[in-house]
Amino acid sequence: MQQKTIRFFSILLFLFGLSFAAGCQTDPHEEAGPGESPHVMGDVRETTTLHELPSFLQDYPAEVAQTYQEVSKHRELLAKIPCFCGCGQSVGHRNNLDCFIHQQSNNQITWDSHATTCGVCLEIAKESIQMKKSGASDQKIRESIDQKYGNGFAEPTPTPAL
Repeated sequence: MQQKTIRFFSILLFLFGLSFAAGCQTDPHEEAGPGESPHVMGDVRETTTLHELPSFLQDYPAEVAQTYQEVSKHRELLAKIPCFCGCGQSVGHRNNLDCFIHQQSNNQITWDSHATTCGVCLEIAKESIQMKKSGASDQKIRESIDQKYGNGFAEPTPTPAL
């Protein structure tokens, strides 16, 4: 009986791992809508004002849009936090912020849809922002993310140490 339980949980863990890894994959054949441009992995980029979310978020759960909204308020923090989904190697991201925002200027943000399909990107951002709201320092947040995602996940983005 105990062996069956172990086997069941092993299979369940394996399937969870596969589905989690697949969450960061995008369809390279996706077409961009008006005002959007596809890039390397089929992700979409859309430029808006600083206070406007991209239209591509309409196709995703409200929680994803809420995370993007929070990211826009915590850009400085997330530029210091690495991502562990493999995007550093696959699409050249430098940090977790790049999973959400391709570039920014004083009045505009060019959003990136990469994080909409990647649970790792979303979780790192949500955890980092929650810790910041709870009063944690950027250094403490970075250490926590590095420790949690440092083993068993993809190579981190080349985010400089704090």
